Amino acid sequence: MDVLHAAASGDTVWLGLILRRSTTLPQRNREQGLRVLHVAALHGHVSFMETLLEGGIMEVDVRCPQGRTPLHLALTPKSAPWTQAAMSCLLKHEAQVNAATEDGLTPLHQAAAEGLLECVQALIEAGADPRLRDSNGHRPLELATIWCHRQVARFLKDAMWKKDKMAEGTQRRKLQRLKEGLQFWQHRHEFQEKSVRQDVSMERVKAWAKKKGMPLQWGPERGCFLLCHGQHTSTETKEREAPPKAPREAWNISPNPRKAPKASISRAQEVRISTRPQTEPPAPDLRRGVTLTQEPDGGPCYKACWETKPRPAPALPLNVLKRELFSADYPSRLGSPLDFQSRSVLDLPHLCRPPQPGASPWTDIAMHLVEELPPGHH
Repeated sequence: MDVLHAAASGDTVWLGLILRRSTTLPQRNREQGLRVLHVAALHGHVSFMETLLEGGIMEVDVRCPQGRTPLHLALTPKSAPWTQAAMSCLLKHEAQVNAATEDGLTPLHQAAAEGLLECVQALIEAGADPRLRDSNGHRPLELATIWCHRQVARFLKDAMWKKDKMAEGTQRRKLQRLKEGLQFWQHRHEFQEKSVRQDVSMERVKAWAKKKGMPLQWGPERGCFLLCHGQHTSTETKEREAPPKAPREAWNISPNPRKAPKASISRAQEVRISTRPQTEPPAPDLRRGVTLTQEPDGGPCYKACWETKPRPAPALPLNVLKRELFSADYPSRLGSPLDFQSRSVLDLPHLCRPPQPGASPWTDIAMHLVEELPPGHH
């Protein structure tokens, strides 16, 4: 009796003797290419699997010629009723949950096709991807639907939705950081262009003054003057001669420094320009320097005027990118003041009778509808 037959038959005595005598026998393949760990996982012999894995005799992700791992074979009807125990043993030793066979089948495909709800839940918690497809283009959800495993299909659909929302949230955070970076670089680019225009204008004025033989100087009636010999302007001289002002406390925003404002100083104070609700300042407009395009392969990218090559944008729909980056083109229909703070419905005062202890809130809603709606309409 060799190791394969000992593992299949569950003979612990023969398996122990063979493993002590030779370490090369566990590597022998059968006609189907299965090894010892495959057979032990196929028949659900957890103790044999622990012996092979803890002793370092075999790797946990050893593959057969078809690309199947022991985790694939543990999720079969032959391993019942020790299917979950065998799977837990393999996951404890860090088995790959997304390992695919030559047909593209993952352990999650196998568990979904067999309708093993608890195993599917454990694989999802271990990091299995429910969006992977096999060679036929089927995801685990499609296999569970084909074999009429409703509970597994519902769980997989919910898991896919959560995965998609987490991925979308990650991409939206990347988009927010990208937007802040683009606003900063656009402001810097505009400032540099303005400086260049001012330098060009100054050079033209200097050339014109030199051609006319006039000194580069403006009179005091123009508000300030500039001497061509490196002298300071009159505005700078006045600022230097002015006495320094007394420092004002950070919380005291009153026009009269000697009198504190009649308000609470426990929170930050602000100057109200008018009695109307305050609104947020307009966001920088990125339409002047950033353009969005769609690559031939379907991925979005953006091109900034201060860069030479386009860069890939976060993996989001093009309309979402436009709405976030070019918010001026999509004004909000509901404008809220800057100091608006939303409140929960549960904090609002109730106009009906107080709820009874232990009563369900849905009972109060039903009674309220009976009182408000006319008879025969509820």
